[in-house]
Amino acid sequence: MPALTRPKALHKQTDEFLLWYRYPPNANTGYGKRHVVHGHTPNPRGPEERSRQTNLDTLAWRTGRLVVAVFDDQRPGGATEFIELPNAGQPC
Repeated sequence: MPALTRPKALHKQTDEFLLWYRYPPNANTGYGKRHVVHGHTPNPRGPEERSRQTNLDTLAWRTGRLVVAVFDDQRPGGATEFIELPNAGQPC
């Protein structure tokens, strides 16, 4: 069952499925006109932003890089800005 795709309505997908689903590498899946923001797909070089999806998982516990995304509700699509909160280059 694919995450956030049309075969199953969003409200019929379980919270557990939505929380733990991992997108395939290089997936560019949204949900209709919605832009999907997620983690749980570690990429130390992240964040990864695609036209319909943003992955914020930068492996912060290992890399010391925590990235926050800023979104504008009036602008569809991805983040307007990424803010990196480094830990002096040291892993957490």
